[in-house]
Amino acid sequence: MGKLENGRSVKRQGDESMKRWMLVMLFAIVAGMLAACGSGEPVEEKEYDAFKEEIAKEDFTGFAYILSDYEAEDNGYLPVLEEVFEEEGQTLVYFNDQQASDDVHEVFNEDSKKKD
Repeated sequence: MGKLENGRSVKRQGDESMKRWMLVMLFAIVAGMLAACGSGEPVEEKEYDAFKEEIAKEDFTGFAYILSDYEAEDNGYLPVLEEVFEEEGQTLVYFNDQQASDDVHEVFNEDSKKKD
């Protein structure tokens, strides 16, 4: 911990600043990618099997996201991504592993170990 300033530690202020910076960078990267491609479909959360089928389609040209880190959910990354994709009218298909059942989580873990 650092020295206290206004009842908050310097380290905590640095952590919050870093989170904001990371969120801004994520937003900028996503916005840049949106300029490159997309099909105009809405943001859609899918169950794992449907998610795998959707992104495996030969004509899928959108973006896929797997929310597998609790920090991403806690820090509000998904709502930012959803907002950007909706505003731009682009495709974002995602699977939320944090809310999946244990059985689905195990399948996801096994699939993620496989080489394509």
